Amino acid sequence: RALVSLLPTQHDANLLYEHTNAWALEICLPYPDLPSRDEQLCPFDLNTITQSELTVIGRTLLGLALYMQQLSPDFDINRLQMADPGSLVHSYIEAVNSHVLSDEAIMCSLDGLDCMLLLGMIHINDANIQRAWMTFRRALDASRLMGLYKSYAKSKRDSMSKEMITHRRMWLATVMGSCYTSLLLGLECGIGSQPFGPDDGWNDPAASVTANFQRKVCSIVDKLIQRNLFKLDEGYWHAQALDEALDELYNSMPSTWQAIPVLTRDRSIESARRFDDILHQLWFFQIRAFTYLPYIFRAATEKRLEYCKSACQESSREVLRRYLVTRQVENTQLHCRVIDFAAFVSALTLLLLFIQSSNSVPAAANPRGNSDDMVLIKEVVQSMKTLAESNKRETISRQGVDVLSALSTFAYPSPATPRKLRLTVPYFGTIAVIMDSKPASEMQPASVLSTSLTTENAIAEQPVERFSEQGGPMPHERFGGDGIASRSVNLTFANEPFFQADSFQIPPSWNFTDAETLVFDGIWDSDIMDWNI
Repeated sequence: RALVSLLPTQHDANLLYEHTNAWALEICLPYPDLPSRDEQLCPFDLNTITQSELTVIGRTLLGLALYMQQLSPDFDINRLQMADPGSLVHSYIEAVNSHVLSDEAIMCSLDGLDCMLLLGMIHINDANIQRAWMTFRRALDASRLMGLYKSYAKSKRDSMSKEMITHRRMWLATVMGSCYTSLLLGLECGIGSQPFGPDDGWNDPAASVTANFQRKVCSIVDKLIQRNLFKLDEGYWHAQALDEALDELYNSMPSTWQAIPVLTRDRSIESARRFDDILHQLWFFQIRAFTYLPYIFRAATEKRLEYCKSACQESSREVLRRYLVTRQVENTQLHCRVIDFAAFVSALTLLLLFIQSSNSVPAAANPRGNSDDMVLIKEVVQSMKTLAESNKRETISRQGVDVLSALSTFAYPSPATPRKLRLTVPYFGTIAVIMDSKPASEMQPASVLSTSLTTENAIAEQPVERFSEQGGPMPHERFGGDGIASRSVNLTFANEPFFQADSFQIPPSWNFTDAETLVFDGIWDSDIMDWNI
């Protein structure tokens, strides 16, 4: 059979299992408490697997693909009898899609759904967010056809039967994958108004603390996405409601969960669960930062938004602290590239705020905190640089280093040295930073820019900037999609840099050379042609 022919030798399967910790990632999947899950893949018994059902073979291939994906950069592939593991990962995925998931009957079964969830995890680990989103949406539709959502009905959700427990966990894993990828892509979750029933405060008696956290945070993410998509937050009260829900959820978690886990390289279930905890903590703080990201650069002129700025800053710091923990353990055998992207966005947020505050008059409050942010950013850049040098596939880390290093030169301005830089990155759109040696009073109108850090279908609404006949922007108006004027966000730095974050509407008088232009496309490099920012 086609799938059996792709299975490696037992020698190679054993080597893959022994030299990665990829099995720990399966803790994130629906029912790790059930022993049959580990028995399927750990260890690989290929003689038995070749005689098994199609779905078991398909899932084994996906498990092997996950292991190959997580091989350490310094692993000697000459020890394997197979061809290049990187190319085999794609072959395994294509084979499972063609021979297993193309069958609707198999797809709409628990085993088929299990394959889709594992496939979605592989795409997420590789930062192929669009493919992951499509996989989880497909899994979501199959789950609905199977009626898994009914396991959360009031008459069934307290059931302790193995069938109902499995159904609840499979439905939760599917919803969680859809929510996470939808947030990153700025798309609707498609999970419905009450995916887990009417009572958000209910706790699944058969679920772990982490599983109950997952369910509650999915509901919050769905509300966040709705706000972003449908421009529900002119008065930012939605952000306040989201923040209150996040605070309530965080405070409901035990102190042992809130603490940053100590990661080790041992191959234990406890070590795997600690890694799972840190992934969920990262996701939580990333969500909280995204909640306030549209407002943070307006805090300089609107004091009522100062809390938004401080909350986003602290959440970004928490993301970076946990990112460094995952890297400092030198755990190259367990790597999820969307963590690199989360760290990049958080570092970029703190760096832009530092540039804003360090060039403001009067000087920004809490200079010690801002200085500590730069130390934290430098540690992250060095960690990303080390990772990028270890493997040519680490596109996100490599481009993250380029962007953050280039932008860091504006953190400590030198008025005698005029500089400019244009960046295009997810969630921020096109960012242009101009540092001119002239006093601000002598600058031409085209240099006095209105600023709006917003993106279409991602974090907040898309503004339409209007320019005067002289070519300069109208700095006190911002027009939403309905054409109604509202207050503009203006950032004019006293020490002569001018900052603009806009959607590609940079005045023609700003001539940027190729050397002054950076595009961060790492997260969509392999599968997203148009991020729509």
